[in-house]
Amino acid sequence: LEKPLKFANVEATIESIEKLEGKRGSRVVLKDVAIEELPRDKTPRKIRLTFRKDEGLKAGMRIKTLGNLDAPSHAVLPGAYDFRRHLFFEGIGAVGFSYKAATLLKEDNAFVFFETMRAYIHSVIGQIA
Repeated sequence: LEKPLKFANVEATIESIEKLEGKRGSRVVLKDVAIEELPRDKTPRKIRLTFRKDEGLKAGMRIKTLGNLDAPSHAVLPGAYDFRRHLFFEGIGAVGFSYKAATLLKEDNAFVFFETMRAYIHSVIGQIA
């Protein structure tokens, strides 16, 4: 992003979900992004949003939400961890948070099935280890 967007209307497909500890919600990577306030050629390929109200979100869902977006931050000191560089190689061009719960637009059933299976296997392995 060239400049922060405080109130961005975002429509995208959920690529992955990472649950945060406690009741802090989830960190969600979104692909096939459309941001109402930006032309298509200026829109990042992927964005990462934090949702506090994340009930029912699954990978493969097409959602709409109101978010606060900004470019990933640079390294604080020379030689320190460079968050922006890391996200660049993951294809993520913006980070932020959602002001409200996401609205479901449609769901890719095949993708949701495989992502649900992957999450289940991950949880079983986590219980064994």
